[in-house]
Amino acid sequence: MAALHRVTRSVAVVFVVVHDPVGAGFVESLARPGANITGFSTFEPEIGGKWLELLKEINPGLRRVAGIVDPVFSGFAKLWRAIEHQGLAFGLDVKSLALNEPGDDIESAIAQFAQGPAGGLIVLPTAINNVARDRIIASAARHRIASIIHSRTTPRVGG
Repeated sequence: MAALHRVTRSVAVVFVVVHDPVGAGFVESLARPGANITGFSTFEPEIGGKWLELLKEINPGLRRVAGIVDPVFSGFAKLWRAIEHQGLAFGLDVKSLALNEPGDDIESAIAQFAQGPAGGLIVLPTAINNVARDRIIASAARHRIASIIHSRTTPRVGG
């Protein structure tokens, strides 16, 4: 996307999934892109507040939220910051659980988080989380933690 943005200002470009196209400078806003580039982004930071609202609907006593994040991948950093900020506004204790490699022991991190009361889990849409999806789902289910996982295929595999 960045290469197209540098090369042309006259050819129409439609992107399918670009993380933070406004922040990257590709468009002025999603509502009014401005120039020759337009499209949609499925994970704008505002979705984080909606995910928190859904967790509170699922568990009205929710007091803590953990997000499974890939600290190396910066594509969802703005989304995670929005979740942290909105979580504080909701009076929630928000923390991250780092998943750096697909083989990391995320099950232990989820088990440790589950020891506290009234928790919920948000699984950010990273490649590593997708690879570890089945393990994350199984661990969240085993510990009975309400979870938001970005993919519509997740319920089909038990999430």
